[in-house]
Amino acid sequence: PDVPAVAEFRNHIGLGTLPKARVVVFPFDKLDPEKGMEVVGPTGKRRWLRNPWSLLAWQIAEEEGLKLLHADSLAEERESPPAENLLVELLSLPQKEGLATLLLVDEVLMYAREKVQLGEEWRGRLASFFQYLCQATVKVDRAAMVASLLATDPRKFDDKGRAILGDIQAVFARDKEEGVQPVLREDVAEVLRRRFFTPESIAKREIFKQHAIAALQGIQELDPEVKKRLKAEEERFLASYPFHPDLTEVLYTKWTQ
Repeated sequence: PDVPAVAEFRNHIGLGTLPKARVVVFPFDKLDPEKGMEVVGPTGKRRWLRNPWSLLAWQIAEEEGLKLLHADSLAEERESPPAENLLVELLSLPQKEGLATLLLVDEVLMYAREKVQLGEEWRGRLASFFQYLCQATVKVDRAAMVASLLATDPRKFDDKGRAILGDIQAVFARDKEEGVQPVLREDVAEVLRRRFFTPESIAKREIFKQHAIAALQGIQELDPEVKKRLKAEEERFLASYPFHPDLTEVLYTKWTQ
């Protein structure tokens, strides 16, 4: 879509036209541990499926995807996680249509905590699935995965939940290229700017400096300590503009603690 965030990505990577991808979504907070969920395939066909690897197969290639994973080549679900070699073949299918493969994974712990409650064997199955999936994604050219493992519901983060999450995090730690913290201290002002102001009003970052320095002129007259470290304060106020840096510090502290 023609939105500022996409334009930033285009400029950063130096591509005018972004490549198309087949997008696979794992909304684990919507996946019922017993009944599963209804998923939509590339042609628009819908089907109720229970296991995460079935969701993957259907969203990539519908019946063909299920057959690829099934031991008897049936368009049915399998109960065990498919091995890396099968997932490599599955993730490669969109390339036949000139597409990349993008996996979006969210709220893993919401599902995993409830699934393991139904049967302890699922703890190992889910860890194995994510291990095979990570390995396959790394091996397939033009495939990528973005995963958020934590649960929105803090009640899922009990001793059992932490142990399950630890298993899955260890898998991603072995295969990931880079871990990303959701928001760091220095990101708070940017998050607030994008939440509260139109893209056009904050597009010209070069005008921030004159306003930040003007604000500091009044502050240093009242606070001698600011005057002593004026250069550092200029950088701090500029990074936080148009918010006072002490405000963003308070917000970050309250948010993380």
